[in-house]
Amino acid sequence: MSNSFVKKYIVFLLLLFVLFISYIFINNKSSQSRNINLDNKTFEAKDSGRGNIEVEVTPKILSSTQNSSFEVGINNHQVDLNYNLSKIAALKDDKGKKYSPLSWNGPEGGHHSNGILVFPPLSKDAKSVKLLLPKIGGVDRNFSWNLY
Repeated sequence: MSNSFVKKYIVFLLLLFVLFISYIFINNKSSQSRNINLDNKTFEAKDSGRGNIEVEVTPKILSSTQNSSFEVGINNHQVDLNYNLSKIAALKDDKGKKYSPLSWNGPEGGHHSNGILVFPPLSKDAKSVKLLLPKIGGVDRNFSWNLY
């Protein structure tokens, strides 16, 4: 083999190595800085009919770039619904981070309450969330969704 061929072969191998390392670096960086933006994804509505009160929750937006929101319906025919979800609800992700509500636009009182519960954007590394609604009709209601 000629000396020139060996040099070209070494340069070629070095170029392949640099390309491989660049690919790994770019791929790793994009996975670390990913944003959760699942506002176009449809999430399953979940309900809890324990006790005298029926609670149904549907995620509307789950995102790390904008506020996350849930449509919440609370219904019954026996007691007055006097719940301000912005004061009692919480959202937790699988990393243990807890989010407090920013707003709740549902009414207080009556037998039927429907509204939107809004939370701050989720952490970028969250893989699942759990909505906690304590003591609705004396029963803790927990609803979970996987983000991916």
